[in-house]
Amino acid sequence: MAILSEIDTLAKASLALERGEISAVELTQACLDRCEALEPRLSSFLALEPEKALDVARLADAGRRSGDAVSAIAGVPLAVKDIIDVEGMRSTGHSRLYAQRLASRDAEVVARLRAQGAVIVGKVTTNEFAIGAHDGDALAPNARNPWNVDHTPGGSSSGSGVSVASGEVFGALGTDTGGSIRVPAAFNGIVGLKPSRGLVSIRGVMPLSESMDNVGPMARTVEDVAILLDAMTFQVNQGTAETVRALESFHARANAIPQNASYIRVRDFDHLLPEAHLTALDKAEDVLEGCGVRRKRSHFKDLEELDAISAVIATAESWSYHRIRIARYPELYGRDARIKLHIGALISGDDYLLARRRQAELVRSFESEMGASDILLLPTTIGPAPKLSKTGGMVNFQRWTHAGPNGFANALGGPALAIPCGLEAGLPLSLQIIGRNGSDAQVLGLGHHLARAFAQSSAIPVGF
Repeated sequence: MAILSEIDTLAKASLALERGEISAVELTQACLDRCEALEPRLSSFLALEPEKALDVARLADAGRRSGDAVSAIAGVPLAVKDIIDVEGMRSTGHSRLYAQRLASRDAEVVARLRAQGAVIVGKVTTNEFAIGAHDGDALAPNARNPWNVDHTPGGSSSGSGVSVASGEVFGALGTDTGGSIRVPAAFNGIVGLKPSRGLVSIRGVMPLSESMDNVGPMARTVEDVAILLDAMTFQVNQGTAETVRALESFHARANAIPQNASYIRVRDFDHLLPEAHLTALDKAEDVLEGCGVRRKRSHFKDLEELDAISAVIATAESWSYHRIRIARYPELYGRDARIKLHIGALISGDDYLLARRRQAELVRSFESEMGASDILLLPTTIGPAPKLSKTGGMVNFQRWTHAGPNGFANALGGPALAIPCGLEAGLPLSLQIIGRNGSDAQVLGLGHHLARAFAQSSAIPVGF
């Protein structure tokens, strides 16, 4: 595993493979060895597929030896959240309802990664159906935060965050309906992107909320996230299995500062943040202004309403998807998932339609206020990861809000990028920047410069 102390990012892994400094088989075996060493402590993986992973790595090596044109992710070990289908692997949603389900085909985003030679080493844990907290009846243990196993790893893309943060893989796919990429990215000290709505296919992903669901990349750096986003937005010709590059390369633009950019600092949660978090956000403002990004002296007044609207829409849609199954097999759902899903039964059709109409109004207002390269700057979570809650007690609805202001970004539909920005009591802090729909390249460009200013906070946790 000494290999991984030198090659600790996806970009470095890709370059080392390209230069022939290491083979894909050697890199994959190093990651598998790391998984074997860490999984008893971290439980990030629901299922590992070492032989399948090594077979794909051998193909990547053969392609390079023969001089074939290969992608930046060919031979790079990745993990996939267990609500995203990978053909031939278990796809359970971390629920006893689907404990024995095998995916019959790849989700579209997985097909794109595999067409470019990505090595899928296994499926990683999630909250049940991306909504239910782990309890005594969970299908498998939840992942453990590598910074401190007594603190939550966040969710619902918990295994994705932990597997990347601990160096088991170089990147992972997560999903985000109300912060489920950004919160575990924050609590585990990595980078996570909720892309613009519709940029990445959600076909082959177990739905939670059709209107709010997103699939996005999680990795150690903004550059790594941009490389993955390029791969995830490749177009695959199903007839020939050839890939066609997307219209723009996010990686090529990942360090560019967009023209005429400005930002709004969202201060609604400042009174809840520890001092170190406030200091980091102040520093982020200095970095942005040092890059020529102007401060907008206006207030984003619709955050709380949009957050509530996203909750109404997501809750109603999740109930619609699960209502027949949960009526037939209630005992196969965890208690927390059952309670949260049943809330959707209380939302009327009128409530849902009113929420959708008001969402459209507020999105129009936001996009008229914000330029193409403008961003919001705010914390990803309210401070660092809290201690794990005890299982088996009362469902604590107030605890859900600790993760911070995230659902409103799903309602807006634009990109939201979580970036590590320091430590508090030995645990990672995170900020996020949010742009208009379609401004993913601009957000990644600004995020790259912010992340570089906080580079010391992206180290692998001590002991890993």
